[in-house]
Amino acid sequence: MTKTHKIAVILMIAAAMHCQAQGLGGSLATKKTTTESTAAAKPGISTENATQKIEAAGIQFLVPKDWKLEEMAGPVGPIYRVMSKDGAAFGFITTEQEDLQTRITAMRDAVKKKAKDFKPGPEQTETVNELEYVHQSDTIDGGAAIQDLGYVKATLPVILVQAGDAAPMKARAAELQAILQSVKKSE
Repeated sequence: MTKTHKIAVILMIAAAMHCQAQGLGGSLATKKTTTESTAAAKPGISTENATQKIEAAGIQFLVPKDWKLEEMAGPVGPIYRVMSKDGAAFGFITTEQEDLQTRITAMRDAVKKKAKDFKPGPEQTETVNELEYVHQSDTIDGGAAIQDLGYVKATLPVILVQAGDAAPMKARAAELQAILQSVKKSE
């Protein structure tokens, strides 16, 4: 992970945490499917595919085998980050509806401020498992790093951040897409 990307990730998390919000809980749980086991997703390197639930937000997502799950305090309950060994990352930040746009703007502005070059992509709206997914893909420092910043809404909005140096992000594109496609309302 380059210094630029490390700064960007730290700033995105810090910007999200600076907005005021009340704490809500998250829960670690799994549901067995053909590609998942019954082992609970827990912080650390996953030994098998598992499902992480964010109960307060009403969503769940995949933690792929051999990816590291990190949990840290966030503005509204825990922040989860799923990272590959080579530095591709996917983050989940629960927020209140009234703070959503302020947080996204603060996160994007923090990265813009530290980047030598920041090229925002167009806003896109897609559907992921019946959830509206609104996002922008940005290029940082001439393509050295990539971020895709957006959100889904279930019980509460969850900011989704895919970020990393370009090489691991491209190398792990299929796994990042699998994580995104696994985001759905909790079962």
